Amino acid sequence: MRVGLEVAEFANYRVFREPRVIAAVQGIEEASRIEAWSEEVGALKRLLAYLATGHGRVVWSWHARDRDFWKTTGPDTPGYYVRPPVRTRVREMSVKDIDLVTRNAVGLVALEWLQAHPDDTTVLDVLNRIGASLPAPS
Repeated sequence: MRVGLEVAEFANYRVFREPRVIAAVQGIEEASRIEAWSEEVGALKRLLAYLATGHGRVVWSWHARDRDFWKTTGPDTPGYYVRPPVRTRVREMSVKDIDLVTRNAVGLVALEWLQAHPDDTTVLDVLNRIGASLPAPS
């Protein structure tokens, strides 16, 4: 996990903006990335989750205005809403549900990895730990 900032420097002054947390899914660190932005302490502004595949990149986004995950699979393909994989009683994830939004992002990335690599079970432990619904065995 890392923290990222945009930095501007002018005449010995430094300005920082857009603080974000950057993480990856355990077991598929090279192929996955999750970035979460915040404008205030204890609240989430937006989150992007990426998975590099052999055919490009799959992206999920969550924004405080919308509060649902939106999935796109390429620059010229339309996106669509996806159901969060983590079981919860929360009906709509809010800006204060940082842990839940993050666990769902991890779950979406891990499930996509599992779908693309059915023989690679490295993410099953992660899915179990976050409480995600596992796909039915085929």
